Amino acid sequence: MYNPFAQISAAFSADYRVNLSIVGLDGSIMLTLSDDSGIAAKRLIKQAQRNDPLHLQRVIDSIQLDLAVERGAMAC
Repeated sequence: MYNPFAQISAAFSADYRVNLSIVGLDGSIMLTLSDDSGIAAKRLIKQAQRNDPLHLQRVIDSIQLDLAVERGAMAC
């Protein structure tokens, strides 16, 4: 069975504390990633993105890329 919350947690829990909270009546969730330095990323994930495994993976990939760029792990 598809569990978007588990997919998100699995993608980030090795490096960040993952906090997911429902923020809208439309089913949108707020993803907050934090570490010892504070909040590393905060993203709104819409219900349509959350409920589609492919779209959710694209959101996860985008966040991972943003985090890598911020850490300087990738050349721009």
